[in-house]
Amino acid sequence: MFAKTLLLLLGIGIGAYAVFCFKRGMVYMKGYTASREKNPGGFYLSLIIYLLFALVLIFFGIFGKVQG
Repeated sequence: MFAKTLLLLLGIGIGAYAVFCFKRGMVYMKGYTASREKNPGGFYLSLIIYLLFALVLIFFGIFGKVQG
């Protein structure tokens, strides 16, 4: 139960960070800062990666099976 709750909270947190970056217009990912104006391709690619990771964490938090 703890692992599923942790996955849900991490997914929600990462999703909230992606929304925050979208509103701000700048995202920081793995030593790389992408701006919506200067590098829109890198900006949107980084946001898509963050959102997909958040969805995967939420999915496994809801539907994942915990051994034990």
